[in-house]
Order: sequence, then C-alpha cells, then structure tokens
Amino acid sequence: MTEFWDAGLVLVILLGSSALGLYVRPLLSERHRSREVIEFVQLVVAMVMTFAALVLGLLTSSVKSSFDKVGNDLRTVAVELIQLDRSLREWGTETRPARELLRSYTAAAIATTWTREAKPPGDYYPTEVPTKSGWYLESSVVCVKFSKLVM
Repeated sequence: MTEFWDAGLVLVILLGSSALGLYVRPLLSERHRSREVIEFVQLVVAMVMTFAALVLGLLTSSVKSSFDKVGNDLRTVAVELIQLDRSLREWGTETRPARELLRSYTAAAIATTWTREAKPPGDYYPTEVPTKSGWYLESSVVCVKFSKLVM
C-alpha cells in the first residue's frame, strides 16, 4: 500500500510542477522563452533521461548477474554434495556414518536456508553439528557444542 501512496505523491508533485510552470511562463522575459533556450532545455532533459536509463540498465544488469551467481553457486554445492554421497556409497558400508552425517548436514542446511518451505522428509536432523574448533554453533535448527563426535 505504501507504493500506491508514493506513486500518488509523485503524481501530485508532477502535476503541481506543471501548473507552476504554466503560471510562471508568462512572467519570464522573452530571452528565457526563445527557441534556443527551449531547445537547450530539451537537450539537457534528454541527456539526463539517457543517463538515468543507462544507470538503471547497469543496475539491472548487476542485480541479474548477482542473482545468477547465487543460483550457480547453489547448483554447484548441490552437485558436489551428490558426487560426495555417490563416492562414499561406492566405498562401501564403512562410510555409512559419514553418509549419515552428510545427509543430516544437507537436511539442516535446507531447513535453515528455506525456513518457510516444508522440511525434507525423514529423520535426518542432527542433534549435534560438527565444528572444527569445538565452539558453539547457533542455528534455527540446532544449537549445540561439538565435543562428542570424532571426525
């Protein structure tokens, strides 16, 4: 609703400026109403509009580039997790704890990244999250200290 009021305010300002211009124009001297001055003002307005369009185009391009980079990074992480899981599965049953830990990590990452979406099915959510230094890791899913798990 705020956008509606903002747009209305801009409309009122533009209409007020136009009305002010119609009122002030007869009061200007002939020198300020000459054809050359009008063409100069039109040229300046065209340059400002071109500059604004250029800035908006660059801004849009930058945002799209950033969005694409995040999407590609997410795809890369997903592919690497799948490849790691397949490699661990090929090594045999002795990698089962590592695969379960990977599955728990992935489920927790999905649950904390997309909090409004349904959590992945299954009992994959960890009660403890491994960290290298043994410090507390705070998350919306877990908040525990890693001291029991051995990497």
